[in-house]
Amino acid sequence: MPDHLTPAQRSRAMKHVKLKDGSLEKLVQRELRTRGLRFQRHVRSLPGRPDIVFRKAKLAVFVDGDF
Repeated sequence: MPDHLTPAQRSRAMKHVKLKDGSLEKLVQRELRTRGLRFQRHVRSLPGRPDIVFRKAKLAVFVDGDF
């Protein structure tokens, strides 16, 4: 199926996609909870709003899903 948008238009459209709590992200969070790890989600005070943050370890995780 051909794309009806130019590459510049597609890039601009995809930049505005802000999926939060997607299926892959939920799967990772469930597994971390099962292992007893404590974390915070979507911390606004950090640059880029990481998906998962381990404050004590000073570790930020970005879960890149697929479109």
